[in-house]
Amino acid sequence: MSYWRFFAMIITSTIVMYGLMYANSYALEHLYFSESRVYMALYMGAMMAVIMLAFMLGMYANRTVNIAIFVGSAVIFVGAIYLFRSQDTIQDRSWMRAMIPHHSIAVLTSSRANFTDPRVAKLASDIVTAQNREISEMRFLIEDITENGEAEAGFPTGENSEPASIETLAVALETPEIAGIRPAPLKAEEIQRALSDAGKCEFSRAVDADPVLVASDTGAVIKVSGSLIRLDISPDNAAGQAFSADGVNVEIRPDSDDGEGANLIFDLQTEPPLRIGFNGYWTCNSANG
Repeated sequence: MSYWRFFAMIITSTIVMYGLMYANSYALEHLYFSESRVYMALYMGAMMAVIMLAFMLGMYANRTVNIAIFVGSAVIFVGAIYLFRSQDTIQDRSWMRAMIPHHSIAVLTSSRANFTDPRVAKLASDIVTAQNREISEMRFLIEDITENGEAEAGFPTGENSEPASIETLAVALETPEIAGIRPAPLKAEEIQRALSDAGKCEFSRAVDADPVLVASDTGAVIKVSGSLIRLDISPDNAAGQAFSADGVNVEIRPDSDDGEGANLIFDLQTEPPLRIGFNGYWTCNSANG
């Protein structure tokens, strides 16, 4: 059998294995090219070359070529394993492009498994919410870094650099953290409680997730740290896609001229100013479209 046929078989199988790694992703928008998954496909392809050639040595009689294949496969295997485990070539955006499909697996399994214990079901629901939030935030950051560059070294992250102090639980729960600024999903009864008028638009971080911002003709609502926050429609935005409240401006920026893709951007009026954003979907019903 031709060695070229053997090489074609290994290369084709490696490419197919890379593609099949995305079969367990939850949604098409979670499919990003992943440098880390390339390394995984390479070390799997190299190992497959060794195993297949070992089983078919009787069909390939050239001892020199066989040794070269074994040695070459070993080099590729070790190199790919090293690059994957060390993450030496992975930077901000390549890390996020790898993490999005990885998080997507958790969304798929946690949203579709058959749970019977309510504690496990609640844990799975919380995982879906957290993973969707992080996917949405990473998608926004990939776009933002590509278009505007990286944030400066002193950009505030909300992490306290001071050593933790000993407090009571009540004080700890009252302590504000930047993670609490990230909006939580809104339930139907919360939306109705905050907004009674019709003609609503919604921003969701995933195609089938609860919205994190709902707007009507008179205002909008978000949920932060377990509290519903009313937002006013900014007077300079006739389209109703810019909102404000004390200490924060919120804006919906469409991804393109058509479709429902959009970014939800929070500009916090802190010192220094802080911006966080999420990529998702902005949909309006006919009454407010």
